[in-house]
Amino acid sequence: MHYAQFARNKAHIFCLDGIELLCLIDMRMDACKYLISHGKWSDAIWLAKTSLNQQERTLVIKRWAEQLLNTNRMV
Repeated sequence: MHYAQFARNKAHIFCLDGIELLCLIDMRMDACKYLISHGKWSDAIWLAKTSLNQQERTLVIKRWAEQLLNTNRMV
């Protein structure tokens, strides 16, 4: 395994650990923001749909829609 691949895998593990910790301490919106900041939109949407209240969920989904429009991407 090359060092760059090892570093990416290690960073991914730390990212997941951080998400789990945020969820455990009831900071799921912050976990979604963290995922979004790392480009993990599908994970952020899944977390929002399964664990946030309607108002917070709507904010995450609107932000995703804006991202899709700004990047001209279709789902």
